[in-house]
Amino acid sequence: MKPTRKRELTRKPNRKKSIAAHHRRGAALIEFAIVFPVVLLVVFATIDLCNRIYLQQAIAIMAYEGARVSTIPGATTSDIEQQIETMAENRNLKNLQINVAPSDFENASFGTFISVEVRADTAQGLTSIFTTNQCIATVSMMKESE
Repeated sequence: MKPTRKRELTRKPNRKKSIAAHHRRGAALIEFAIVFPVVLLVVFATIDLCNRIYLQQAIAIMAYEGARVSTIPGATTSDIEQQIETMAENRNLKNLQINVAPSDFENASFGTFISVEVRADTAQGLTSIFTTNQCIATVSMMKESE
């Protein structure tokens, strides 16, 4: 057996490799600094878009419920508004505009279509830059017989 030298067993760190590793860490940091804000923007835009879709669906449901109330014999405009405002209050929605056509639907004959339109302002978040600032839902139903 040949005697081994202690010098051969211990290695000196390769200076070129440690400099390269340092540069790779710097490149990763720069890539992170460029990509992270874009990913963050996509995440928040997705959350905001989902909130907008939820609001549109909530307004559509309110218009449907208002139209459903309007078809009940003896219903008045205040009954419709009360139903919609109760639902809006449960969803923390304010400043709704409610339109019922024809305005004298209480006296309308059987078979008359009654339209209920609900509008809400949505000027908030990232999606307001790319879309309109109002959500509108209109539902029409035929008046039932008395």
